[in-house]
Amino acid sequence: MNLGRVLTDDRSALVASLADAIIPRTDTPGATDVGVPAFIDVIVADYYSDDDRLLFLSGLDAIGARAKLTGAASFADMAPDAQHALLDSLEGKRGIPRMKPPFPAVAGAWASPTLLNNVETFSAIPVFPSRVFRHSSIYVRRDGAIKTPGDLAG
Repeated sequence: MNLGRVLTDDRSALVASLADAIIPRTDTPGATDVGVPAFIDVIVADYYSDDDRLLFLSGLDAIGARAKLTGAASFADMAPDAQHALLDSLEGKRGIPRMKPPFPAVAGAWASPTLLNNVETFSAIPVFPSRVFRHSSIYVRRDGAIKTPGDLAG
């Protein structure tokens, strides 16, 4: 048994970032909160064969290199949705950015709920012709209550 560290500081930071991307802190502790990076270091140092250890470390280096190809300094410096896209691509899935908790629909600005997710939400909204907006008061008055035109609730 090795009983030592095999992860350099850079590799340890990468393991911490990967673990936090997979098990993020929400209302429960995240991966780094419960010591996952240190646990992985012990497992790799003490229980992996030399060949498996070399394979694991070269895999970490490859992930770090792919993160740098995105223009980020490291995996930790990537945006959370880009981290998830990179992880998906490593699993053979299509690398589509996805949000990391807390989701804006659950906790938006000042912890208030919101339905605004991201730019993709706005791209899905159809563009209405300007005449609809220009004449919208006519539709509201026409469809409003009899005694209070313009009041859709009444």
